[in-house]
Amino acid sequence: MDWKTIVYKLNNDSEVMLKDLTKENGLILFFYPHANSTICALEAKEFQKNLKVFEGKGYGIVGASRDQIMDQKEFSSNCNLDFPLICDTDEILHKGLMILDNKDGDNAIRSSFILDKDLNIIKEMRNVEAVSHIKDLIAAL
Repeated sequence: MDWKTIVYKLNNDSEVMLKDLTKENGLILFFYPHANSTICALEAKEFQKNLKVFEGKGYGIVGASRDQIMDQKEFSSNCNLDFPLICDTDEILHKGLMILDNKDGDNAIRSSFILDKDLNIIKEMRNVEAVSHIKDLIAAL
């Protein structure tokens, strides 16, 4: 299955393709291991803090994890997020972008991608530090 053409469930109960989330220049797609964990919350809040910066540069933001929709809803609410979260419970997006740890395939590697409006990868950052890599993403735009 092609991760670019799949319909994904979001934390707000809607179902969309990634192209529906892009802005004029593209999309920032970030993966986090577990909704509601402390480090993942710090990362999500940092993306929220910089949401206007990304949007001002013509990029949408979406986070993704393998968590169930109820966990994603709670996470979004707890972090006061104004951007969607993908519930990739079937791991199509994770496997498509090779986010799962190669050793046991069970752990998601914290990663971020800059995608153009056609969903081509412009920049990928893998195994990143939760908060500090966000300024590097902004600098790359």
